[in-house]
Amino acid sequence: MVKIGIDVDGVILDYMNVVRAYAELYDFCDLNKNGVRDRQALKVKQRYDWTSEELKYFADKYFVELTKVTPFNPLAIEIIKRLKDEGYELCVISNRGLIHEEASTVVKEMFEKSGLVFDKYFWKTDDKTKVCLENGISIILDDSPDVCEDATENGINALYFREKNSKKISENSKLYDIDNWGEAYRRIKELTKNNTISTDIIDKNLN
Repeated sequence: MVKIGIDVDGVILDYMNVVRAYAELYDFCDLNKNGVRDRQALKVKQRYDWTSEELKYFADKYFVELTKVTPFNPLAIEIIKRLKDEGYELCVISNRGLIHEEASTVVKEMFEKSGLVFDKYFWKTDDKTKVCLENGISIILDDSPDVCEDATENGINALYFREKNSKKISENSKLYDIDNWGEAYRRIKELTKNNTISTDIIDKNLN
């Protein structure tokens, strides 16, 4: 059975775009600054020159609440359900919960309402490559170039969900630059075309 690790923010949810929109207003209107120092940075901590107090205020006020209004990325729900039906073992790998415990709870509720079920959940994860290696995960979907490059250096296939302003990377036989779930599904099928489908799916189709 092929195991796939899937990040939440920027992959399943369009969270990073939502956060950046609010962060721009917070920086410009609330702080009266032009504090952008790295437009390619995913996280606000690296993107803006905010003080620790400014960052904490933004995180406490917005991180959890913005999750509640964040949409799923197009076709994320449909493709995840299809992969599940096709016999892939799907694992959530996310650092949610490291800052606010409620951040993972809100996502779990969103998954439940949307009918998304995963085989395993790895929250509060700061080393995704280690999780993959320890759990036999051969493909990871993530929006961090650093996570994806580290994964491929350790023999794991990576699909890099890249935002238009994010860092570009050099693709290779294990590392692919993608921007939507349609392409993600195609890449997964190409990477696993030589793997046999699980017997439980075969049995379900015959019955």
